[in-house]
Amino acid sequence: MSRDDANQSPGAGLTRSTTSRRPLTILFVDPDRPRAERLADAVRATCVVGMAPSAHIALDALGQRLPDLIVTELDLPDMGGVEFITRVHTDPVMRHVLIMVVTNRSSVRDKIAALMAGADDFIVRPVTAEQFLLKTQLLGRFRRVLGR
Repeated sequence: MSRDDANQSPGAGLTRSTTSRRPLTILFVDPDRPRAERLADAVRATCVVGMAPSAHIALDALGQRLPDLIVTELDLPDMGGVEFITRVHTDPVMRHVLIMVVTNRSSVRDKIAALMAGADDFIVRPVTAEQFLLKTQLLGRFRRVLGR
């Protein structure tokens, strides 16, 4: 599947790299496609990547295929990011999916709300490609240790 094909459908738009260990699958939920693509490019060589521009599209994609990690913005066009995290975290089928928030919001209140809702990590932009790659690798190790 080409990168252009992957851009057509958020759930089916997962592109795979070849590695000896099962690659981490990541769904990026962000209405700003270029911003999400910059982060995705940091991990595309070792991860399976999908994109969703809104919470509802992401929830539809999650109903078809569960990723190992969701990377979400808090400012989504159709639902608050904390509500989206809560929906994922409280669903018995999806609650094992790791969630990383990458956002411009820097208040302690936003961070606490996201973590209390079920986020596993919270990063305030700007974030470098190296930092993002290391964070995803760390969450991938958590996934393996926890048997998720």
